[in-house]
Amino acid sequence: MEPVNKKKSRKVSFYFEKLESSGGSEVELSEDSILVIVCANNVGKSTFLRELSQNQKDGVTIKEAKIHFSDEYQRVIPWIKKNIPQESGSYKWLNFSYGASSLDPNWSNAYNKVRIINRLFISYTDNESKLRVSEEVEAIGPSSTPKNLVQALWHDDNSFQEVSDIVEDIFKKRVDIYSNGKVFSLRTSTGILSKHKKNLLRSDLRKLYENSSLLKSEGDGLRSFFGSMIPFFASPALVLSIDEPETFLHPPQANRLGAILPKISDGRQLIVSTHSIHLLKGLLSSGGDRVKIIRLTREHDGGEDVNKFNVINTAELLEIASNPIHKYSDSLESCFFETTIVCEDYHDANFFSAIAESVGHNIHSHHFISSGGKDRIHKIVPALCRMGIPVKIVVDFDVIRMSNPSKTECSLQKIVESIGKEWSKYKDDHENILDLIDEEGLAWDAIKEDGALAFSNGNRKKALKFIKKFRAIGIYIIEVGEVESLIRNDSNERIYIRRNKKMGNIFEEILHKYDLRSSKELKIARRYANMIFR
Repeated sequence: MEPVNKKKSRKVSFYFEKLESSGGSEVELSEDSILVIVCANNVGKSTFLRELSQNQKDGVTIKEAKIHFSDEYQRVIPWIKKNIPQESGSYKWLNFSYGASSLDPNWSNAYNKVRIINRLFISYTDNESKLRVSEEVEAIGPSSTPKNLVQALWHDDNSFQEVSDIVEDIFKKRVDIYSNGKVFSLRTSTGILSKHKKNLLRSDLRKLYENSSLLKSEGDGLRSFFGSMIPFFASPALVLSIDEPETFLHPPQANRLGAILPKISDGRQLIVSTHSIHLLKGLLSSGGDRVKIIRLTREHDGGEDVNKFNVINTAELLEIASNPIHKYSDSLESCFFETTIVCEDYHDANFFSAIAESVGHNIHSHHFISSGGKDRIHKIVPALCRMGIPVKIVVDFDVIRMSNPSKTECSLQKIVESIGKEWSKYKDDHENILDLIDEEGLAWDAIKEDGALAFSNGNRKKALKFIKKFRAIGIYIIEVGEVESLIRNDSNERIYIRRNKKMGNIFEEILHKYDLRSSKELKIARRYANMIFR
């Protein structure tokens, strides 16, 4: 039997050209698009891929998937008859099986057409199927119809060589198929040269076999990687979808896999879900304009949960990936989290995440990042907002200070404008608080250390009201001055922590000195963390 050549299917044009989410948002795709789905945990990316692979309408995540077909019957049916082998009166190939006599009349039936489309043109690979590929399968002869991907790959020496070359390049091991006449077993070894096997003596082949190991006994990383690769070479599908191809891989391997996938998709449509920044960077590095990224979100709408797409500008994401400011802050990873909390430096970020976790908040859905100073926050936040990522900003009280007397704006104004708000709505409040500081003759050192507590009682209420207004738009100005001021005694006085050189920073000292969950000195810190996560 001639192997089914995936490239022959180019005569049939098939791809998803528009997807509509259950929440009504849409994304348009082309024939060779690489669609990457990113989201926080438990939002529905796996459900999205399953529904898409079944071309399911009115699903949990997808309301409708519009398919592009070129001339439909005139191209598809002849292609099936020419390329899919017949066995016992049916066209059979992998999980596609359809009666030869019923193929023509059933094409006019919408339900049967969808069954034909899904089984023939859409490949879906989940984590279980990636690992299952390494199991032994029934051996078949040259004229037999393949029933699984391993049997299909056995028919195509050139494709198998390509897969094995890729595996060897990354894992330093080759993969080969051995047969004892009853089963095919995938085996790995260093030095197996499959393309020369036909020229080897039987004794040499036996030595190669004895020095090899079963693929199923290898680590999950290698097995999963091979399982992600094989559909690209053994399936004639025109839409290839993979759920988390980076599973079990180390970061460098995930990055390499991401760079490989666009190259081996061979112009077909590729749909990938991922939680890996390393895979995403690899896809961006070699996928170019083909890559389209959507951030999947779940919202409560009209009494039910629905999913929505937020299409992320790929060019902007590439700029973020290469921008030193974003690299420093790890802001690109924010697309995998529910919310991003921007702090002035990484010590603040670590402190708040530790305090929040101590009082029972699920910090794993929230990404704490450092801006490297309050003056850099406005350079990071706009890109996050454009990606549809909810942002909360934590800053010291002295963010209200003018940069210098000759300047007409301060860090707070830049931050407000960076989240898309009009400074004019807050300008008067800002000027009033500066007037109060002058009126009371407060030094900025006092403001830095005590915040609103530095004001007299009457003006303190005005300062707290000022802070509350910004809290409503996601800017959390620390009312007691700065993060270090959140550690206070029973008299509400700041406790000064003496830096221990061995600890490296004040917050390491705090983590060792106090019980985050119960120490009374951290009572205000816990209250502040609860406020941020409210």
